Amino acid sequence: MEKTNVAIVGLGTVGSGVARLLLDHGDRTARHAGRTMWLKKAVVRDLSRPRDVELPEGVLTDSLQEVIDDSDITVVAQLIGGLEPARTIMLSLLESGKDIVTANKALLAEHGPELFTRARELGRSIAFEAAVAGGIPIIANISQCLSANQIRSLEGILNGTSNFIVTQMDENGASYDDVVLEAQRLGYAESDLSLIHI
Repeated sequence: MEKTNVAIVGLGTVGSGVARLLLDHGDRTARHAGRTMWLKKAVVRDLSRPRDVELPEGVLTDSLQEVIDDSDITVVAQLIGGLEPARTIMLSLLESGKDIVTANKALLAEHGPELFTRARELGRSIAFEAAVAGGIPIIANISQCLSANQIRSLEGILNGTSNFIVTQMDENGASYDDVVLEAQRLGYAESDLSLIHI
């Protein structure tokens, strides 16, 4: 089976989950993807910080340049939050010939047109299903399966963070402020409160 070398940038809640999926369920992922997704590098800011996932020797690095310079790595899961350095990192990865998968809602909301334009210019792709509707495969359905339809708007809770907040408030009577803090503690919500809108 063909192998695709993958890197992850950011090993927070989402990044650690993706790493575990690639490492612990590689056979299942390969069956679904039609290729082996091989975790080659995981880039973090602080190598000494404890991780929720055990990585093979040589995978963890604090050097983004190692990923940029490695032509064998063709796909990067860019899983850091916020706007900067996320934007600069994504542009650097695209310009080095990488396709990107991201869950960074704020980045796409603020800089999406610039990033998608640059990706098209470079013949690269940005997959962002994980940033929309809590990972429900709605982007592919709308852009591919429903392409003959003219969809003018979607309404509802289309974000996993908002879903968590509203559910906790409704089912447990928790206050908005308390639930937002809990969502941040769990790694569901962005650390910058100005980016959270429900």
